Amino acid sequence: MVNKKLIIVSSCIIVVLFTIYLIVSLTSSKVDPEKSSLVKEPEVFFKVQDIINSELQKEETRDFIYIANKMYVKSKGYDSYYFINGMFITHEDETEESDYDFNRNYFVLLNGNSYNIERIYTDNVEEYSKDFDMNSRKLTNPQLADSFKYEEKNKIVFYIAYYNTLFNNNPQAAYSLLSDNMKEKYSAYSFEENGMLLTPLFERYDKTTKGKNTIYTIKTNSNTITIIEASLMDFKIEY
Repeated sequence: MVNKKLIIVSSCIIVVLFTIYLIVSLTSSKVDPEKSSLVKEPEVFFKVQDIINSELQKEETRDFIYIANKMYVKSKGYDSYYFINGMFITHEDETEESDYDFNRNYFVLLNGNSYNIERIYTDNVEEYSKDFDMNSRKLTNPQLADSFKYEEKNKIVFYIAYYNTLFNNNPQAAYSLLSDNMKEKYSAYSFEENGMLLTPLFERYDKTTKGKNTIYTIKTNSNTITIIEASLMDFKIEY
């Protein structure tokens, strides 16, 4: 049986490494400049998430991870305006329980690899992005983002580690990631007691499509994991 502590630690490490070792460059999205749209390109999504984690690294003394959940974008010329909803998890050390904020939001203004970032306080990031006036903000004293390489396998590893992070900090949120088949095996209550962490370590995976969904099948040393992806960050897990 895979050691539970090892899985928790490795999942946290992988989430952090994934945000550090992604993406060569950003691709421009074709969007209506007057409207915001949901970011669907993984290269862009994880690049912006990496920028947030890099900035937080400058000020946080605790172990932490910021995981984006939903991300919206508006564009004007070479400037892209990103509005991000996500969760922020911290802990002092392995013996302490984690503190988590499941509604931490950020704004990132990006031009090429130059950016500005700030925290935004709103209960609805989508509405905030729709009402945002792009003429009110220009790059000032920009920071420079690193360049990284994105690989599809890293996204799959991230999904598994994301599930593990939720299971370890908010089992009910992890339960919502289960497929309907899995929910027939567990009630929301029994899942908290009997659900399991998944190893994010594997060598290869199979990829198929079914309708509009992409199916990833991952065989690990301990079990087989299936991820049904409808779109970026919209997925269900079976095992």
